[in-house]
Amino acid sequence: MNSLLGTIGVNDVEDCGELTLNALKKYVDFIDVGRVGVEGGSHGGFLTGWLTGHPKYKHIWSAACLWNPVLNMSYMLTATDIPDWITGCTQNKEFDFSNISADDIAHFYTRSP
Repeated sequence: MNSLLGTIGVNDVEDCGELTLNALKKYVDFIDVGRVGVEGGSHGGFLTGWLTGHPKYKHIWSAACLWNPVLNMSYMLTATDIPDWITGCTQNKEFDFSNISADDIAHFYTRSP
């Protein structure tokens, strides 16, 4: 969890994508690569959104299901009961929600799937 501070949408996506690629290689005799799916809720939905559109990983999935996904962190600031979740894409543990800048909004958007 601590490694996500400042890297949400990067480290977590790469970890899940690389783990999946490794499993597909390791278990090639057991996995039907034409029927691999991905699903997730909340942060898992966020990851699913990233994984299904990520240039390096989007070819893996034949199906995807996003449940209650976080897709736009800029919008999430005002439309959720857990806006502090998005501070994971900043290095600032004491993020000031009363002083959000245009640069903050742009940063949150770039970390959104």
